[in-house]
Amino acid sequence: MSDNWQKAYFELKEYTAKNPQIEIGMNVIAIPGDIRPEFYRLFDTARVAFIKGKCQTLLDEAAPLSDNYAQAAQETTKTLRLSEIKLPASLNWFLNDPVDGLTRLLYDPLFNLLKGKIDIDTFECEATEFIENSFRQLFRSGYEKWFVLSLVNLLAPDRALVTPIEDIQDNCRELEYDEKRGIFEEQVPDPKEMELLSFGRSSEPAFIISDL
Repeated sequence: MSDNWQKAYFELKEYTAKNPQIEIGMNVIAIPGDIRPEFYRLFDTARVAFIKGKCQTLLDEAAPLSDNYAQAAQETTKTLRLSEIKLPASLNWFLNDPVDGLTRLLYDPLFNLLKGKIDIDTFECEATEFIENSFRQLFRSGYEKWFVLSLVNLLAPDRALVTPIEDIQDNCRELEYDEKRGIFEEQVPDPKEMELLSFGRSSEPAFIISDL
């Protein structure tokens, strides 16, 4: 399988060499518009071949999560009459299509290889480690979202209410250090009928602020 990805990579290198108007240097990437589609077709083929050749075990693990999340999301959207369930872009790509989600992670590493910043052995080692680490984060986050939606569906709700984090921040300001004494009380904004379920707060600990 490794040979497949290297074959795809050398086809990309050969195409680049045959088209000297393509400029890929340490600080520049310039690909003319008329040959850009074929370049990126070969570029994407190499990335997909690497993922399928080096990370098939991860893809096998991700496939059931992707399918189960899609089913849970479809049921939640229909039951609560939501316009959308919004995820961080990288997680959305991963859950929608694990191959695509992991392939996108190789954009910069593969260009670093083309630029000569690293050799092919270093690329294989570093890219594999990067994909594995990223996979663990994406899988854990995706499993968490699937769990939340599954729980919602088990509750069979008639509707969903939400207090957007933005409303809380606008109405309940963060106290300054010298104000944190005695009793301080703020009125939490009233919840609203939910139209969009957003899991976009990827930088915050899970379940600290309710999504619905």
